[in-house]
Amino acid sequence: MGTWDIPDIRAWSQALRQAGRPMILELSSNLARSDAAQWSALAAGWRTGPDIECYACEANGSSYPLTDWANVAARFNAVAAWQPHGGPHGWNDEDSVEIGNGAGDGLTMPERQTMLALWSLAGAPLILGADLTHLTPADRTLLENQAVLAVDQDRTAADRVLDAGREQVFAKIGPNGTWFIGIFNTDTASWRTFRIPLSQLGIDRPIRVTDLWTGRSLGVQRGSYTADVAPGGVTLISAAPA
Repeated sequence: MGTWDIPDIRAWSQALRQAGRPMILELSSNLARSDAAQWSALAAGWRTGPDIECYACEANGSSYPLTDWANVAARFNAVAAWQPHGGPHGWNDEDSVEIGNGAGDGLTMPERQTMLALWSLAGAPLILGADLTHLTPADRTLLENQAVLAVDQDRTAADRVLDAGREQVFAKIGPNGTWFIGIFNTDTASWRTFRIPLSQLGIDRPIRVTDLWTGRSLGVQRGSYTADVAPGGVTLISAAPA
């Protein structure tokens, strides 16, 4: 799809709305952000970038690995750039979630967490691109994490509040006033320690922090929050007023 298709998209949109039953119109792919108002008016979702699959990574006709870190990392800028255009009227689609088949995902476990956390903070559709007949227990645990899925389903898209060196921070406020914060380490070789001033997130009070991967309480934090983040990984937390 592209700008040249807008008349056809408008016709499809009108026809589906007259079909007499709820249907989703999703536009693909790598659409122009300059036409975001058109996509928003005509569809329920739109692909913001190219395919997430790593076709060049496949060997001997295999469909594995599903993706690679470079394709996932490219979504940081896409999520940030498209954030103003996503919402209950329609959603920025970062493409399918390539998690489910263990080593076949093409990502380390921390990188898989990064993918799911970034998509969830963006409020993106979560459409699995894995072979559902070969889900691994570890990946299934990620995909069934209700706290993380709730971040995706809260009807808001996160802002990027920090993009510096190997650190990316995305944050949003949920409907109940709880903050959801993702602190990403884009260095795939080393653990890194990041210290985030709460004022940089717009938080001016003590917060009670919960690790959304484990459900473990991290106590009350004041002034700043410090996280040790795995290579290519993410610390994903909720922060409620203490």
